[in-house]
Amino acid sequence: MRIGVDIDGVITNIGEYQIDIASKYFYENEKSLIKNILYLQYDINIEEITNFAVYPYWRFNISPAFNYAINIYTMKYYYAALLAVLFALFGCNTSVVRNSLSRAEGLMAESPDSAKTVLDSIKRSDLKNRALKARFALLYSQAMDKCYIDTDNDSLISVALNYYSKRGSNHEKALAYYYNSIIFTNQNNIEATIENLVKAQEYAEKTDDAYLKGLIYSLLAQKYYVQFSFEESLSLYEKAAVEFEKTDNIANQLYAYSGIHNSLLGLGRNQESIKYADLAL
Repeated sequence: MRIGVDIDGVITNIGEYQIDIASKYFYENEKSLIKNILYLQYDINIEEITNFAVYPYWRFNISPAFNYAINIYTMKYYYAALLAVLFALFGCNTSVVRNSLSRAEGLMAESPDSAKTVLDSIKRSDLKNRALKARFALLYSQAMDKCYIDTDNDSLISVALNYYSKRGSNHEKALAYYYNSIIFTNQNNIEATIENLVKAQEYAEKTDDAYLKGLIYSLLAQKYYVQFSFEESLSLYEKAAVEFEKTDNIANQLYAYSGIHNSLLGLGRNQESIKYADLAL
């Protein structure tokens, strides 16, 4: 039986034989179904079927089996378009956030206050996934420390630590444990501070970041020093001095020399300490 098509392109009837073919071909190859029945046989353009998904004034008065085949096929265009829009919006926001985080990271060493300003401009609702939230938390913890904003609240750094302890680079792991140790330092929890610094040291030594290694060694040395563990503090201050000598940060070098001097005094090696006293001046 022929399909009757009126002047508006509306299918008015379809025979039982064609219904069976439509149902069969829908499951096997829906594109072939639409092209063969509508385009090749009845001059209804496949692009017009696409338009059916966009412009609802197309209405097909046909059997449920065939109508189901057409609707399922065209609904794919709805979902594809919706997903494309959502992906574009999500991807755009994500890209902006990533760029802002990278800009803050670039400013961190020389201008931590500017880095913090960039981070403050990021809407928390735009941090759409765990990776972005972790990176933001790590950078913000770093900015606060460099801007001398002390806190003993671990709610922020814990986001970074929970993420990077299981994934991420050795550098990111080292930073997360280091800034977590800063929180414990502000809580006057020496044991937890040392525990986190030891973990930070483990990962930092797998990187080529001399400055970070120097920071970790010097803070860990200071914690051992206040516990009168002068051998440990001396060894770590010496390591810190070596790392800081690779950088242009004179202040940190002088701090490490001062730590070596004090550790030697604590060990009763007064004559040796004189050299480092002079270097620290």
